[in-house]
Amino acid sequence: MHKGDLQTLVRNWAEQTSKITIDTAGKIYIENQGLIKKYSDREIIFQTKELEIGILGQNLYLEFIAGDCAEVRGKVNNVALKEL
Repeated sequence: MHKGDLQTLVRNWAEQTSKITIDTAGKIYIENQGLIKKYSDREIIFQTKELEIGILGQNLYLEFIAGDCAEVRGKVNNVALKEL
C-alpha cells in the first residue's frame, strides 16, 4: 500500500465515524451525526450509514447544527448506539 493510499483510507474512515462528547452540564456534542431521524423534547435520534445515535431525556433541543456537527442540550437520561 502506498503512503497516499493509507492517508486516504485513514481520512475516509475518520470522516465516517461519529465522535460523541458528553459533559455533566447536559450537553452532547456529536461529530458526523448523519441525518435527524426523530426529534422531540424527549428523544432525538441521529442516523448514519452504520448506526443510530439515540438520546433520551427531558427538555431536549438542538443548540446548533453546523455542517456535520450537532450539539444537543437538555436533561439527558440515556445515550445509546445501535448498529444498523
